[in-house]
Amino acid sequence: MAVKSANISLGNILISSIISSQNNVSSASSTTIHILAYLSFFDHALHIAL
Repeated sequence: MAVKSANISLGNILISSIISSQNNVSSASSTTIHILAYLSFFDHALHIAL
């Protein structure tokens, strides 16, 4: 349950960062780094959950 909650929270943060990056093109590269970090966290969390 805790893992699912964490995934939902990070998903909301990810969506927010994507929206804000569309408003500020210069932050696109840092957003890409954030996306990669979130994806690696999701992958790690899924392995824990399974």
